[in-house]
Amino acid sequence: MTSSYELPVSCLLVPVAACFYGDKRFLKAGSAAGAIAGGLLGFVLFRGMAVPFGVPRELLTLMMSGMGFMIGLAPIGKTKAVSTRSS
Repeated sequence: MTSSYELPVSCLLVPVAACFYGDKRFLKAGSAAGAIAGGLLGFVLFRGMAVPFGVPRELLTLMMSGMGFMIGLAPIGKTKAVSTRSS
């Protein structure tokens, strides 16, 4: 019964907690999407393989979701172009 809730929790706990407790300046759709993708990847990955060192697979899945959230915060493609023309 509890395994039916594991997928939604592993995908949505980190973005929802960030909404409630995080700084509003850092909330981005990309970070939420990264957390969902990381949680889904962890859920699928740790179902098919043995978990090293006896760490609970739920904790590893949440850590992957958190890493996806952090990757989504990175300013990719948001750099300003520097003009080389002289006026």
